[in-house]
Amino acid sequence: VLGVVAQMIEVPQAYERAVAAVLRDKLEYMVVADTATGVVAVDYLNQAQSGHGNFVPVRPKGEAQVSYQPDPNGPVWATVGEGVSPLMSCVTISSQYRQMIEALLGGVVLVPSLQVGLELWNGNTNPHTYVTPQGEMISALGVVSGGSGGVAEAALLERRREIRGLTQTIDRQEETVADLVQRRQTVKQRQHELEGELTQLEAEARTLGQE
Repeated sequence: VLGVVAQMIEVPQAYERAVAAVLRDKLEYMVVADTATGVVAVDYLNQAQSGHGNFVPVRPKGEAQVSYQPDPNGPVWATVGEGVSPLMSCVTISSQYRQMIEALLGGVVLVPSLQVGLELWNGNTNPHTYVTPQGEMISALGVVSGGSGGVAEAALLERRREIRGLTQTIDRQEETVADLVQRRQTVKQRQHELEGELTQLEAEARTLGQE
């Protein structure tokens, strides 16, 4: 097991609810090298009676969802305005896991509101899912999700973001400490050099005094 899906994707705070609304429990899917490894893992869970798990391969078989390609000549695009973009363009993914995340998010479009999403959904013959930054969503099938209370799974992405932030802070502090240690060593080395020069000057002065 290489980790869970939530670990393989970096999501800015502004898009956490949108990504969580689309992926939901998939955020906790365990990432494995291939499907055969997933089968072995499920066999182990059965034998050990250790519960249930979902395993997604790094490179899913078959083509990923079709990436969102808007038609600038279509009648809908003249009225939707700004704020429409592929959700994939809003996240950061390691190249190692890009194919997997593309399979999960490749056909999802970020829209500023459900009204814009509905307009695009009605005018687009290709199946796309439309999601707002607040986590409201119209699926490719036309299922609408939303309401007050937010998306529970967004808390998982929020914790991951906080951990990344703390890790970056620690890294910066360690770099600062390392720099201070290096500077201290340089100062001490210079101090030793000056002390040696002073000792030599004192010796020369005593010799001159004796003459």
